[in-house]
Amino acid sequence: MHEDIVVYVEKLHKKFLYTYALKGVNLTIRYGEHCLLLGPNGSGKSTLIKLLAGLIKPSKGKVRVLNFNPFKEFSKLKNYIGVVLDDFSLPWWTNGYDYLKHVAIVKKAEWSEVEEIATYLNVTTYWKRLIGTYSAGMKKKIALVQALIGKPKLILLDDPFTALDRKSRRLLIEILKNKSKEATIIVSSHIISGLESVVKKVVVLDEGKVILEEEMNEKLRKIIGKDII
Repeated sequence: MHEDIVVYVEKLHKKFLYTYALKGVNLTIRYGEHCLLLGPNGSGKSTLIKLLAGLIKPSKGKVRVLNFNPFKEFSKLKNYIGVVLDDFSLPWWTNGYDYLKHVAIVKKAEWSEVEEIATYLNVTTYWKRLIGTYSAGMKKKIALVQALIGKPKLILLDDPFTALDRKSRRLLIEILKNKSKEATIIVSSHIISGLESVVKKVVVLDEGKVILEEEMNEKLRKIIGKDII
């Protein structure tokens, strides 16, 4: 695989019981080719992100992420990626501060980096409280912080704007702009306004298949920018 390729997917299938979530997907994403995944509910976006993160096993086909087999080499890959899933969960029995301390140690991230992102997203105002008392938006911001720290080479975000207020969405866009200089970003979202300033490729999935793959252009930029949040 060419050294500038971050994600390589070939004839990828994923079946759950009797249903195929992905049907022969082909996709190549190069370093810095930040990608927006679009598609209706059930189109396979979340499944694709979980496969790229090594959290589930493909039924058939080839997946390479940063030159690793995500599922078989997850223990190695996890050191280079940051992930937020749509159905993420956090340990309710601890507080956000201690949770992020643990993540920082595992990721070998500088605590100053954690504090910078947490402060920017206004997480420090509540992170000493138990996670079990957080609102959905508070939990989402903690999940985002853990994904963004540790200088990941690939950031995978599934519906990152859900549960965030308008101000927090704008702040996250600014963080992603900054992170896009050092990491490749793949984001799936139904809320897309602002992402036109970050992404360089748009991939549309429907019924488990890629129906459109196009480099960002002025027409797409205008369409995405009109989705006012």
